[in-house]
Amino acid sequence: MEADIAIIHAPEPPAGCESLLIGHDHLSPTALPALARELRKPADLLSAPLIHEEGPVGWPDWLGHVGIHAGSAWKGTNFSDRDIALAAAELGQGVALASLLLADTALSSGALARPFGETVSSGLSWYALSIPRKLADDDVRDAWRWLSTQVAADPR
Repeated sequence: MEADIAIIHAPEPPAGCESLLIGHDHLSPTALPALARELRKPADLLSAPLIHEEGPVGWPDWLGHVGIHAGSAWKGTNFSDRDIALAAAELGQGVALASLLLADTALSSGALARPFGETVSSGLSWYALSIPRKLADDDVRDAWRWLSTQVAADPR
């Protein structure tokens, strides 16, 4: 199967493609609002159920960023995918270190809250990709232009 426009999560777009930067990926703790209110300081996370995800940047990075070096002395659940980890937080399973781009809708609606404002970069960004041959198609080019206006209008 061949895509007209693809969305990727990568350090940079691949050569040979037209690319549109959607946003840089920053991670921050997110949880149900009731749980987020219980977390008064970042060290409180060490006694909270943390949702882990197998990405290259995780809880040790965020905790270290705020001055907490906890080793591996925390509890929680591990998922292989950041989307599933975010869904687990929305279901009240604990605190996820969420991509703010992925969590935007849940945060905006109040389904999730950020107990702390600090973020850490994942080192990755979200890109839309296509190739000139695909962008020669009127429908694909229209979709690309629409996506470009959405990204330009987003204050992130």
